[in-house]
Amino acid sequence: MKAVEERLRLTLDDYPNEFKRNLRYHVATAYVVTALGSVSYKSTDLKPIADGPIDDGLLDEVIDRVMQAYFEFEEARETWSVDKIVKNKEFVEALLEAIEEDLKSSAEEAATSDGSSEQTPNA
Repeated sequence: MKAVEERLRLTLDDYPNEFKRNLRYHVATAYVVTALGSVSYKSTDLKPIADGPIDDGLLDEVIDRVMQAYFEFEEARETWSVDKIVKNKEFVEALLEAIEEDLKSSAEEAATSDGSSEQTPNA
């Protein structure tokens, strides 16, 4: 969590500390889910992530994704506070759905690029 807090501090320096504090849990969760490649995981799946180094590039992508999801959700709820949005079950579900869609798209792109490099035999 300290790596997430530090990265939020560095990348979102124009945002208030309250905003960054409220997003850190979601950024950390999104990082784990993205690193694992699935929104469904077991606690034993976390060991390699917990023991390994943080991928700053991936963390930056995740921060961007969480910010995008936050602002999309906030747009329809302009009067809601940051605290109310990030603790809302609908926000969490929307964020996880968005990440799951991103993971599916990435997997499809990888499968397409792997398939396009293969040569088709002549008939």
